[in-house]
Amino acid sequence: MPADFQKEMAMLNRMLFVFAALALLLIPAAALAGPLFPMQLGGHYDYDGSDNLGHTWKCQLQVMASGISLNGQTYFHLRQVNGDPIDTNRHNPQDMLVRCTDTQAYISMGSSEALQFQTGPTSTPSWTTLDGQTALITSATSNITVPAGTFNPSFENKFTEGTNPSWYAYLYPNLGLVKQVDHWVAAGRDPAILALRATGTAPVSLFPMKTGMRLIFNVSDAKNNKWQMHMQILEQVSIGGKTYFHGCQTNYDLIGGNLKRDMYFRSTDKELYVSDGVNEHIHFQAAGPGTSWDFPASIGTQYMQITAITPINVLGGSYLAYAHDSHYEEPGFVSPHFIDYMVPGLGIAQMVDWWTEDPARAPLTFTLTKITQGGAGPSLNLLLLD
Repeated sequence: MPADFQKEMAMLNRMLFVFAALALLLIPAAALAGPLFPMQLGGHYDYDGSDNLGHTWKCQLQVMASGISLNGQTYFHLRQVNGDPIDTNRHNPQDMLVRCTDTQAYISMGSSEALQFQTGPTSTPSWTTLDGQTALITSATSNITVPAGTFNPSFENKFTEGTNPSWYAYLYPNLGLVKQVDHWVAAGRDPAILALRATGTAPVSLFPMKTGMRLIFNVSDAKNNKWQMHMQILEQVSIGGKTYFHGCQTNYDLIGGNLKRDMYFRSTDKELYVSDGVNEHIHFQAAGPGTSWDFPASIGTQYMQITAITPINVLGGSYLAYAHDSHYEEPGFVSPHFIDYMVPGLGIAQMVDWWTEDPARAPLTFTLTKITQGGAGPSLNLLLLD
């Protein structure tokens, strides 16, 4: 692997530590039996960051979705925000899928998984992480004090790659990771430390919407035409006793003349519903690959399927998106496909549309480039609803 790629993956590995303190109970006594890192939907976990140059920052982990089925396992979808704002090479935010046993925690980025953390005696065999680092338990007796309290014993996991400096994670069973000490940082910063401070919960939404927010997409086609598409949330309305957001989409296809469309949305933590004023249907959801559904559309049927969970880089972050492959059928006609990439807590991040009147222009590609006026964004708590 190229050296730059190795370091980026190693940085990702170190950033992933923060999922560990989920469902924090902050009890100094011996932990009850249960998963190594308990997790709950909507949990957010706060860390104090510092380094040897006097930089300080706040890091947060957010649990954006739960019950995600992948390769026969069930995961939580987690997002780390502000893991290390001093290191400009790190994606921020950063998504991951996590599952736990009582002694182990596994991470997936949408395909294969690997063991990341574990507790046990120092005789536990070493293991290899998702990015190829070597990990082992170097202490089972650490006494760790952080703003959240004192945790003893904590299990020290050491991570190394080649001749690069090591980093350490300190785990308290059935509670999470309470501290990280990172020596693989820029000159003078060593060590960079993250220490558990507090925890809380807040509602989460697959597509958090607020009146006045505007999503702006950069668009291009195969003939290299370029323009911007806007989606603005205009108001809240009541339809059939349920509250929807009225969205207006403009300049979907500036060249082909598809200029304006109104739609009505409501979102739960895992589904986005669309209403035509009489009936509603699930249009997007956070679920495992292979999930499929359909709904009436015009005089035919719209067919949807989640085909993958895949990393996608937008708004300066690296998110995990649920790829929705869909097409329309009516008697005597089957449309080309289009793919929508849905990110929990953010919304539609990218679209690829092969259904155009001029096939030579296909596909139209839409990439989210900005969210304004109170919507979700790439920094701190804005991905959690008020």
